[in-house]
Amino acid sequence: MALWNIERYRIVEKQSHVYIDEDPLIFYHFHQFSLLKNGSYNYGEGRTYLLITKNIKLIYNPYIKAIEESIRQVKNIDPHFNYGFKYVKKDSLVDRILRLPSKAQDRLKKLI
Repeated sequence: MALWNIERYRIVEKQSHVYIDEDPLIFYHFHQFSLLKNGSYNYGEGRTYLLITKNIKLIYNPYIKAIEESIRQVKNIDPHFNYGFKYVKKDSLVDRILRLPSKAQDRLKKLI
C-alpha cells in the first residue's frame, strides 16, 4: 500500500493495530514523504494524491514519531545534523490550491 492507492482501502484501528480492510498493515511505502527544514513534513500530497486526516493519524504519525526519535538520537551525537531535510518553498494559496487533486479543486469551487 502507498499514497497512490490508499483511497482504495478501508483503514481502521483495531486493538492498537492498523488494518487494511480485514488484514493487518505490514508494509506502507511512504512515497514522496519528506522532512522539511522548518520542522514540518511533506506527506507527498500534491496535484495527484490527497490524504485524509484519519490515515495521517493511523499511518503517518507513528512513522513521524519514530523519525523524530531517531533524529533526536543522532543530534545527541552530532548537534548540527541536518542532512536529508528539504528547504521549504513558500507557496501562495493559489499555488497550493493548484497542486490539489482535481476532486479537491472541484469541492473547493462548490464552496466558493
